[in-house]
Amino acid sequence: MKRPLAYGRTADITIHLADANATVRLGEEIARLCRGGDVILLAGELGGGKTTMVRGLARGLGVPEEVPVTSPTFGIVHEYPGRLPLFHFDLYRISGEDELYETGFDDYAAAGGVMAVEWPERLGGMRPEAYLLVTLVYTRDFTAREAQLTARGGDWQSRLDRIAPP
Repeated sequence: MKRPLAYGRTADITIHLADANATVRLGEEIARLCRGGDVILLAGELGGGKTTMVRGLARGLGVPEEVPVTSPTFGIVHEYPGRLPLFHFDLYRISGEDELYETGFDDYAAAGGVMAVEWPERLGGMRPEAYLLVTLVYTRDFTAREAQLTARGGDWQSRLDRIAPP
């Protein structure tokens, strides 16, 4: 069932996530489909599970378990080595495109890794043409989350068909 999202789109797939482990497993599933240059946009409230999803992406890309995956809120970007490099951006503190440009965002985009971007609404005109938007929302009773996956451009739509719910 397609549900409306804050960005005026509808989710291509909505997946129930019973707990944080399910969020990590979904991230691993998405990572298995990633190719160099892919962009994953992560939307949701503070504490909504965006960094937990990035942990799953990291594990699915082969980032070793002993490498901690944490929010780069103050550093803006963390880099993780794996099958493909993972560039984890947290744009919460970014105030505009000029400041985003100063982080080297364009250079990371051209580096051939996978970009995971929290707070994508702050990208402004630097939003890529092709991406997978993962919107994490709490269920009505706040006991679980739903991941609403929306493909935009590229071949993400066909790749979504291969995602196995956790």
